[in-house]
Amino acid sequence: MHVCLSLSLALLAAVASAQLEPLLLHSFETDAEIATLQLRTAEVSVSRQHATEGERALKVDFGVTDWPNVFFAAPQAYETVDWRPYGVFLFDAYNPEDEPLKINLRIDDSEKADGGQHCRQTGVFLPPKQAVTVALAIQQKDLEMRGAPPSGDGDVNGSLGARPMDLGNVIAFQFFLARPTEKHTVYLDNLRLASAGALIGIVDEFGQYTGADWPGKVHALTDLTDRRVQEAQELASAPLPADRDKWGGWAKGPKLEATGWFRVEQVDETWWLVTPDGSLFWSIGIDGVRPQNWGPFKGRHEFFTWLPEEGDPLHEFGGKGATGINFYGINLYRKYGPEWVDPWLDVTRKRMLAWGFNTIGNWSDDRAPVCRADPLRVQAAFPRRLARCPGLLHRRVGHQRREEHQADHRQVARGHLLHRLFRRQ
Repeated sequence: MHVCLSLSLALLAAVASAQLEPLLLHSFETDAEIATLQLRTAEVSVSRQHATEGERALKVDFGVTDWPNVFFAAPQAYETVDWRPYGVFLFDAYNPEDEPLKINLRIDDSEKADGGQHCRQTGVFLPPKQAVTVALAIQQKDLEMRGAPPSGDGDVNGSLGARPMDLGNVIAFQFFLARPTEKHTVYLDNLRLASAGALIGIVDEFGQYTGADWPGKVHALTDLTDRRVQEAQELASAPLPADRDKWGGWAKGPKLEATGWFRVEQVDETWWLVTPDGSLFWSIGIDGVRPQNWGPFKGRHEFFTWLPEEGDPLHEFGGKGATGINFYGINLYRKYGPEWVDPWLDVTRKRMLAWGFNTIGNWSDDRAPVCRADPLRVQAAFPRRLARCPGLLHRRVGHQRREEHQADHRQVARGHLLHRLFRRQ
């Protein structure tokens, strides 16, 4: 199977290397090219500053109106309307202003395009006083994913989305601003189409993106074991919030009766959670405290530079022959060893306390309650409208009918619901 995977990756790499050469759409090198542009509350001029293709760039001064734009129509402004072989629209830009500027691009497949039909559009922010290449994905393979790495090699990346349109007949595109309240200037050059980058080998053996580096990125197994020691030292010396009782309540605040149970009580016309020891409790926590980070990879095996083989102890977290992979679990095993669960629970509890949390939210691991009294585990069905009740924790798990929301809201307002749902851990 290893040989088959290697061969498949080699074939995919060969296909990726045969990508199309970039297709230049416009570089503003002649006055005749400039004359093809259609303007709406915008003025253009050529500039030898900030040129990246040839000697001239286009300076655009956008005026104040709903949608000031520079419009490029085929065949006058460009010739190629069949964009199907390409995956990315790229352009070079310079924002001379002191603040980021959002510029938008729309592509049309019909004269009936209206911003909703027969078009795709997106916007990106140009950083101030910086020359950048913007790469906008035109189309991507349907990976059944919520997101994907950038399709182009841009300093600023985005996507024109997947709204239905005929990419074989892109008859126009435009740059525009959305309802500016003051005039803005931007320089544009080197408008072009290019093939999308191939998503081959983009995930390393630790589950990280291979196309970039950043502080804290793991490069070797020793990085994980070194951090285990370093974090243990940091957490051992981390001060806990001084104003908390053992339940995470407000130790220095008003004291109510200690009942041994979490409850709600009204204090100065505000409903509060109250700890078993009688302290006021403001719940602050996070969901999903668990060692699972499972991701399916059907049709995406070429993404990975490494996957656990069957028979490897790490294969319990997925890999070859499985339907997905949990790199978080794999890295916990590498960091703490085969008996990683208890160390993970211990360090997770210490992290949450050191970071000031006092609640474990929903979708957390069933083993998380071994955290003892602190943090508190919450798994209850609170309607969203509880946000209107000052001082009350609001969580929502599952779905309820509107009338059930209203009934629960009345119940909470009377101070009964939380008394039943919160119990001493």
